[in-house]
Amino acid sequence: MSNSRPTVIWICGVPASGKSVTAWGVFQRLALDGLAVAHVDIDQLGMLYPERANDQGRFRLKDDALAALMPNFADFGIDVVVVSGVVDVELVRRRRAVEGRLTGDVTFCVLSPGEQALRTRLLDRGWDEDEITEVLAEADTLATSQFGQTVLDTSEASVPEVVVEVSALISAVPRAVARREVVARQESQQSARIVVISGHRAVGTSTIGWILASSSWNQNIRTGFADLHQLSFVARPGGAGHVDGALGIANMSALHELFTTRGADRLVVSAHIADGKQLADLRAAMPGTELTLVRLCADGPTLAANIERRAEEASARLADDDLLGADDDQQRLVLEAALQHQGLLEQQDEQDVRIDVSGTSVESIVEEVTRRLVW
Repeated sequence: MSNSRPTVIWICGVPASGKSVTAWGVFQRLALDGLAVAHVDIDQLGMLYPERANDQGRFRLKDDALAALMPNFADFGIDVVVVSGVVDVELVRRRRAVEGRLTGDVTFCVLSPGEQALRTRLLDRGWDEDEITEVLAEADTLATSQFGQTVLDTSEASVPEVVVEVSALISAVPRAVARREVVARQESQQSARIVVISGHRAVGTSTIGWILASSSWNQNIRTGFADLHQLSFVARPGGAGHVDGALGIANMSALHELFTTRGADRLVVSAHIADGKQLADLRAAMPGTELTLVRLCADGPTLAANIERRAEEASARLADDDLLGADDDQQRLVLEAALQHQGLLEQQDEQDVRIDVSGTSVESIVEEVTRRLVW
């Protein structure tokens, strides 16, 4: 175990300020500069509903979740953790002054693209005038709140230029490479039940997982949702590699434990389980937890249609999504890889529940998953 903590930089701002694209660029650049870097979208750590009355927006939960993941980042030899997402200014102030929690150790960088750029971007996203006015007021408050952050005026800068500016704020030095295996936590008496919606790319794991979790929320059952892929981003010196499955599992275990302490009855996980070993590691990391693996599979035409639809969607999506605006060649490569992965999974037969979603509507798939689960 490492005794030192990684450097943390939190890239924040209002919607459409460029947080996500900047954070991903910084993540890649720092690796090219010789550092081991992790990337976290803070929203990925706080999807637990219904939310508590004393934590509207789940800002406290997200901050606690990031703190819970920090030992894993240290243990896996991470030099810098790049975080993107909205911050609660008052929470930062309280925790720096009184509680001494993670936000006291973070460098915050607020992106401020200016009123005109924000207005144009929000209009392009279909926001109405009232919503835009609210965001502009929030941007002004954030830029002038003086909670110990760096504010960058990005109104005249390109994304690569902003990435260079933000990267220059990092003063980390490479750390010794630490161990990189999953460590099982001790079995607990209380544990939120887990359903892992798995399968190869483009089969619909995220969509089905999200709708399944939403169904629990609508029933007022406190349920968490997490994407294993989004908890696994690591770039090593030279820029090699973007996913560390062992780190993702360690982070998932920590998130599951935190959600359980916050009253979660269920946790729905979207994942692309690579093989039987990774599934065994996932189960071992959460002993005593009821974990059900639902594997989705589909034929070539269904996958091709899903891939084409995702490539044509105009809205921004999660980090490391290479299908946004993908051309025909890229779509073909993704399809070929998905079919190859599915072939390997079919040989292993590790799932608890297998569902063929070929030519099936989302509603029908969710209904079938729900029917076959024991909640």
